[in-house]
Amino acid sequence: MGADEREENHRKLYRYVSQYTASHWGTEFVAELQRIRAERRAIAEGKEGDESAQAAQLRRQGLQLTGKA
Repeated sequence: MGADEREENHRKLYRYVSQYTASHWGTEFVAELQRIRAERRAIAEGKEGDESAQAAQLRRQGLQLTGKA
């Protein structure tokens, strides 16, 4: 690998690491949790389609996550 190629690879990696910091990943993770929470709340309140089937599915998923299934 030549010096020019190494420099270009370094530039690309540095740009990526500078953009996607721990703060970025943390913010994205919390935003995804909030989106899921809002989605589940809407389902539980019956705002999306067949509430009973979706609510049952959410309960099963919750039990699986907690190891109680």
